[in-house]
Amino acid sequence: MITILPKYVIINKSERKLLLTQENLDNDFTIIDSNSRETFLWLNGKANKRVMIKMLDSNGEDPIKEWRWSSPFVLGEMGSTSVRNLNTNDPDKYCYWKIDRAIQNVSNWF
Repeated sequence: MITILPKYVIINKSERKLLLTQENLDNDFTIIDSNSRETFLWLNGKANKRVMIKMLDSNGEDPIKEWRWSSPFVLGEMGSTSVRNLNTNDPDKYCYWKIDRAIQNVSNWF
């Protein structure tokens, strides 16, 4: 038997759908449903290994462009950080996301 585990699994514990992309690849992204998990794969192995997130706003006129991408952050650095999304149409409207990066115990896979 062979077990292959992805290096990064993104767990969205929020009530919102999120978009996740590699830095500078704004048009190639992964959609992560609320309260779900998705494997993250680097879309460009030669590009920066940093990611950005933003909310997918189903109430917006253009759901994908309603919010700006967060500042980029590194997935491999353990600990917590926060990032902010600004609304494209209203600079006074924003939201913060707490990002927890942790190593999970995978021994139960074996």
